[in-house]
Amino acid sequence: MIVLIERKEKRRILKILRGSSHLLSLTARLSMIVAVLGVATGLFSSVYGGLAGIPSAFVDIGYGARPMGMGGAYVALADDINTILWNPAGLTRLAGREITFMYADQMGLVPYYFAAYGQSFWQNHAHGEAIIHSGDEVLSETTLLAAYGYTPEGVLGPPLDRLRLGATFKVRLSSFGDNSDGGEERSRGDGFGFGLDLGAQWRATDKLILGVLARDILNTVSYNNEARGEKYSESVPSSLVLGLSTSASERLLFALDLEKSLYADTDDIIHFGAEWILLDPLTLRVGFSQNIGPEIYRSYSLGLGVRHDFRVGMGFRFDFAYIFNEVRDTSRVSTTLIF
Repeated sequence: MIVLIERKEKRRILKILRGSSHLLSLTARLSMIVAVLGVATGLFSSVYGGLAGIPSAFVDIGYGARPMGMGGAYVALADDINTILWNPAGLTRLAGREITFMYADQMGLVPYYFAAYGQSFWQNHAHGEAIIHSGDEVLSETTLLAAYGYTPEGVLGPPLDRLRLGATFKVRLSSFGDNSDGGEERSRGDGFGFGLDLGAQWRATDKLILGVLARDILNTVSYNNEARGEKYSESVPSSLVLGLSTSASERLLFALDLEKSLYADTDDIIHFGAEWILLDPLTLRVGFSQNIGPEIYRSYSLGLGVRHDFRVGMGFRFDFAYIFNEVRDTSRVSTTLIF
């Protein structure tokens, strides 16, 4: 009897030690990731430091009703077709093929359209294509995107098998001054440029995912003003976004992003969001974002999603987001076909 008790006690101690070892290993990995991200942030800031200039062309208004319903906290969570814009590493999390379309009337002034398609292939690979169009004959902007995602899951051992990588290449086109009522002296011409996003996601535990996105790490746009005979170039501001998402339960998850400023004239921005599956077809979302600077600007968002499955592997999703901000409230409407 004494021997059996001793054996049980030894087993209990071994379980505790193994659990502690696993926790220490996870803590060490997370500490290493934080250190690497800290170094990367410092390097990015030193390379891109200075003034962003904040050009008004090709402004990222936030695309996709689901991400915007969560306050833009989506870098680690990205697992649907919106991942093309938010973190291409999430493309390999697509269960099948997805097509989406989004419309936004920004500030009641400028219409924006976003359409995308994506799918997984060859088990560890995925691709996606998208188009963004905005404006009118006075100023029209179009962005074409091609994204690729890869995961070494099943190829490499832990912890690399929980890593996902992705890249999005962008071609930017613009035209301005096509309106006939502007007179002969109006500025008119066109622009052409490119951009590159690099992203990664890592599943630290079954309930915790970490993400990072280097948005427009390389980019430039060249303009040709035909009326004035001028040519010039400018860049879209780059940014580094660090994020995490965690599942409190099967129906409730939270996401947090830090959009790190790389310039002296822009602020860091915090994004927070939550998603709750109220019923199987109905999902509710709430979000919040705020800059970190001398003048505080906040925005709040509410969102909902409704999904209907026609059969296994085929369904339709409708998403809506309403964003409250200090200038003027806006909304996003998205429809997605999954097949």
